[in-house]
Amino acid sequence: MKETIHEYTLKDLIPLVSAIVVVLGWFITYILNRSQKLHEIFLAKTELNLKEVCGPLLSEMELIISEKHSQSRMRALEFFIKKLAGAKSPLFLESNTQVIVQANALKSAYRTYKSEPNQDNNDFLWSSFLALKESFSSKIKEHRSLLFKHYDWKYKMDRLNPVLRLLCECFRICFVTVTGLTLVGGGLSLITLSELLAKKFLFLNENVEILIPYQSYIYAFSFLMFLIWLFATLVNHSFVGYRIERVWVVKREEKTIGWYKRKYSEIFPVYGQTSPPAEEIDSIEG
Repeated sequence: MKETIHEYTLKDLIPLVSAIVVVLGWFITYILNRSQKLHEIFLAKTELNLKEVCGPLLSEMELIISEKHSQSRMRALEFFIKKLAGAKSPLFLESNTQVIVQANALKSAYRTYKSEPNQDNNDFLWSSFLALKESFSSKIKEHRSLLFKHYDWKYKMDRLNPVLRLLCECFRICFVTVTGLTLVGGGLSLITLSELLAKKFLFLNENVEILIPYQSYIYAFSFLMFLIWLFATLVNHSFVGYRIERVWVVKREEKTIGWYKRKYSEIFPVYGQTSPPAEEIDSIEG
């Protein structure tokens, strides 16, 4: 038997190794392609959920809750709940268990209110409504973060020249790496502190030490990575802007309002000014 094994040379093993490499390559390619397809399906389902379920329903709920007339608000709520319970309910496309459970709770609260209308049932009905509204709002934020998390960065990179784009991409990779190493260092430091406290107060066996012998290196590494992360964060906020959303809203200031009135002086609506009838406008233009 030993003589048979020794008779094989490297040249004889090349076909076997080649076959193994081909099979492994095919298997890895299959797994990666399958993962990519599943990810594309996931993104497509998420986008569909955002456009067909969460977005329209949240807009409708905001209109309902903003209605001042109580009877009109209740009629709008009844129509909304009938939509959720109907044969073409948009909830059939919903995948989040929390949203589905909360929608069922709202329908149950509505049935209770209709069978016995009183203050307590009314309060529970609108509490269930607002809870579902919060669920939709939270889900929309998650969907937008998932679908558009790289949009602002890609848009910014396409506007830069190739040199600056290369520098920003390198910084992004370094920043993500430093952030991960900082989290690892913080986790190791917490585990080391936990081991020290357990050894001191639980009187564990002194011979059993995992991270305590390396605590000085762990603390030094964690502190160094934290300092680098602070510097990288400062650079990111000041110059690069990776994963930072800079938004602004118009402030209720006389200076700001005056600027818009001057810029759009020809179309800025004037309070109390009434427009002439359409017939009069036509006669003037004629």
